[in-house]
Amino acid sequence: EPRVASICPDEYDSERIEAYKAGDQVTVESSIFVCQGGEFEQFCSISELTRSIQKENKDAKKLWKEAWKYVSPCTAAEIEIESDALESAADETFDDVVEIDHTDAEVV
Repeated sequence: EPRVASICPDEYDSERIEAYKAGDQVTVESSIFVCQGGEFEQFCSISELTRSIQKENKDAKKLWKEAWKYVSPCTAAEIEIESDALESAADETFDDVVEIDHTDAEVV
């Protein structure tokens, strides 16, 4: 059976103009994280927790640490490698060996 890995979403961007919102997914070191909703959401766009933020909200440190929830590891592109293809003749093209499969991608 072919092995399939999740496609990485965009890397976390600390300079992003638009604030991250609940459900947004990012990549950090080949892992997918999702922004949590509710009181956590406002902390998804904060890359560094400052003292002033902590003074404004006594729960800021906890909320900031838990704003992003780990989803899964990921890879730059979703590829499906067929074992039969790997054993085929050496003159086959790379496209015959590796198939890109977007139909099984799931949004978490």
